[in-house]
Amino acid sequence: FNDGDVPLTASIWYFDKGWGDISRKADEISEYIGFGGVTLPTDTGYLWIKRRTPFAQRMSDTNDNIRRVLLSISVEYFTT
Repeated sequence: FNDGDVPLTASIWYFDKGWGDISRKADEISEYIGFGGVTLPTDTGYLWIKRRTPFAQRMSDTNDNIRRVLLSISVEYFTT
């Protein structure tokens, strides 16, 4: 059984003046998910997590010391 594709977002927050560390973390997550997505087992099936486009977007904050990257994914839940 497939419940369909569900779009989701997540944020990475760093207290930093530069974008280097947070960009590397977003790249690490992107690489983990990969082009074809990644599957994670659940008690009754699995989740198929995929990157959406654009996957990672830099977001501004009123505090110049805060960096935020918004991640965009989609998830399908399959049960057996």
